[in-house]
Amino acid sequence: MATPVLRADGCIDDEVLALYVERRLDGDSCRIVDDHVARCASCRELLSGLADAAPPGPDADTRAATLP
Repeated sequence: MATPVLRADGCIDDEVLALYVERRLDGDSCRIVDDHVARCASCRELLSGLADAAPPGPDADTRAATLP
């Protein structure tokens, strides 16, 4: 996957955030998204909404069972 695309406002493109949630970005791209989201409340909120709307992954039951 290519380097995340920035919108005109300097934020990560919505499609790239969706790929991030789907775990379809390479390691370098994930780090770029991680770094940006750590300091951008707007992208953090959008990413949170995308993650909430995403279907559970194959290990969702395992993770839920191990959470305190």
